[in-house]
Amino acid sequence: MAQKPPTRSDWERLIVKIAGAFDEASIPYHLDASTALYVQGIDFEMDDLDITVKWGCLDCARKLFIKRAPSPISSTPSPSFHFDVDGLKVDVLAYESPTGLGDPADRVQISVAGVRVWTKTVDFYRRHMRADHPLANLVSEHFRNQQS
Repeated sequence: MAQKPPTRSDWERLIVKIAGAFDEASIPYHLDASTALYVQGIDFEMDDLDITVKWGCLDCARKLFIKRAPSPISSTPSPSFHFDVDGLKVDVLAYESPTGLGDPADRVQISVAGVRVWTKTVDFYRRHMRADHPLANLVSEHFRNQQS
């Protein structure tokens, strides 16, 4: 019997749970990549939750989820680890930058299932996404709809 794909509610519950763990541990983070787009209204079928933690916090972040048997921290293409929660994949990354999380203007707090979480802005992806990226047309459409 095939397993049904996760719903938006499944992803939102997971996002709130993971973001809450980082908030409680005082680990700065933001939702990243496709997850950032998803929570800001771009509709597609998500396959994993992408979250970036502040540079220097990856080891502490991994320890938060040790009961979930996270992968070892890999170094390519950037330091990261992953784990599963109820069959949903979570990827936790860190990028070296002067602020530890990139330009503060590219981060914003939004509400996900009634909880405030940090996310990378859609505008960041509009400016940096390759034209042939599978979500590029959806990002462009998102901005066209906002201007209407």
